[in-house]
Amino acid sequence: MLGSVAQWQSSGLISRWSLVRIQPLPPTNQLAEDLVFNNSMEVKGFQKQIVEFLRKWDQKRNSAADEQSTLNHLVEEVGELATQYVNKKERKDQFSPEKLEDAIGDILMQTIRLADLKGVDVQELVSRIIKEEEIKLK
Repeated sequence: MLGSVAQWQSSGLISRWSLVRIQPLPPTNQLAEDLVFNNSMEVKGFQKQIVEFLRKWDQKRNSAADEQSTLNHLVEEVGELATQYVNKKERKDQFSPEKLEDAIGDILMQTIRLADLKGVDVQELVSRIIKEEEIKLK
């Protein structure tokens, strides 16, 4: 696991956690345009910031990411997320909301890293998918 936001801040790898501000979706029929063309979204900048952070993380640990190691890490994080959902339902004493949130964040970051390693622009990819799927919703 990559650790908590507080650990990132104290390590100096990031100065603050303002990468994501999640807001509810607007009630509109033009969902794709509202999501894709919202200037405040800045997905490309977000992708770049995550990739730069992970490179610093790798340097600190004398490691280098490749597609396979990133996929392995992603699967590991999905397993940690699944464990917390099992814990929430069946092993309540072992459930940790913080670990659940950390796993979600780590999954997002490893997915972004994998996209970067593949040369995929996440903003363009998601924009295309939303447009294609919105057509199916009409």
